[in-house]
Amino acid sequence: MGRHAHDITHKYFSKLEDISNGTHRDIHDTFSSFVKMTACALSAGQREKEYLEEASKWDKNHLIMFSEALSLLIREMETDPFTDIMGKYYAVVESKIVKQSKGEFYTPNELCSMMANIVLNDTYDGAPIYLNEPTCGAGQMILSSAQNIVDQGQSPYILRVHATDIDDIATQVCYINTTLWGIPCIVHHGDSLKCDVIKSYPNIHWIAVEMSKGYKVSSHEVE
Repeated sequence: MGRHAHDITHKYFSKLEDISNGTHRDIHDTFSSFVKMTACALSAGQREKEYLEEASKWDKNHLIMFSEALSLLIREMETDPFTDIMGKYYAVVESKIVKQSKGEFYTPNELCSMMANIVLNDTYDGAPIYLNEPTCGAGQMILSSAQNIVDQGQSPYILRVHATDIDDIATQVCYINTTLWGIPCIVHHGDSLKCDVIKSYPNIHWIAVEMSKGYKVSSHEVE
């Protein structure tokens, strides 16, 4: 039997379902709007136009409920550090047919942690560590890498991550996860196999650590 959104008992999920039920909109559309507006809100003004465009689709009461959902999400994330909470939900609300057509499969947190421990098994000296995640999904592999580094007494700020995914919603979730957990990351919406980038989203931590090197937002990045 397939899983449904109501099978996952998280308060922020329930809030999104309340919005979906109250507006008679598909839960996937509600989740997508929540993800896009949250990512834009975390961009420190880089994506204001995009935020306002998405917000215009909802009335004031629903926007308040979205902000409440974000608050609940952050509180839940604080109880389970470096764990992809949103990706689990997206795996439920996204159509199985759509996911398979894009080659998308959810990687369990435990497997991500094991792989991160295998790859990042050195003692860190504080020098930047560059990671390239060509099929990032919601970013759990990146979060597991950050957890590994924190467990060794280092800050996630030593990471420099390029993350790419063909699914735009997944890239937005990855952007949110890496931003809220303080991981310098530039997330690319594109096809890694074709080396095709549609748009790039540098998070505030990426910009902060790169500014000293004269970093500038390029033409294919969000301005």
